[in-house]
Amino acid sequence: MKRTLENSYDFTSKKAFAAIDDWNYGYLDQNNIKRFLRGAGHVATKSALVGILRRFDIDGDARINLKEFELGVKSTLTIFAAPSKPPRVNSNGAVNTKRSS
Repeated sequence: MKRTLENSYDFTSKKAFAAIDDWNYGYLDQNNIKRFLRGAGHVATKSALVGILRRFDIDGDARINLKEFELGVKSTLTIFAAPSKPPRVNSNGAVNTKRSS
């Protein structure tokens, strides 16, 4: 999934971080993540939120800064990943998710 996001023509970790950092604090905490997930239709438990923080938070301050976020979402195989083409859009404006062989 990480490589798929990285290879998406419009993905940047800064844009993703900014989308979650809804109050522009410059860091993510449990509240930012909870609001982001709720807005995406997911209800996260407290233990799930703590797990996300622990996964990304390198310095142990219970906050995820941009550098920690970038390291967390970056695939270890990025250098081997082939760049993807921009998605095809059909006449209705919907993105075609099927790839041709």
